[in-house]
Amino acid sequence: MATFAKYNEGIFYDDSIPPDAFTPLLTPTHNHITQVELSAVLDKHFKAEKSTGFSAMPLHLLKHMGPAGV
Repeated sequence: MATFAKYNEGIFYDDSIPPDAFTPLLTPTHNHITQVELSAVLDKHFKAEKSTGFSAMPLHLLKHMGPAGV
């Protein structure tokens, strides 16, 4: 495992790039999605008639449940 890690480091690691740092948003509420935006995204990208095969609950039921289904 150590050999694999060293191999990946040789390919991907660049010590000239500074490490990432997490900076929390000062006003996170400005970045929250509104109910109207959420509904628009769900209507556009998740059609009620289309099955993903992954959900135990059909999408048309989730659509009509509103925020309780999300």
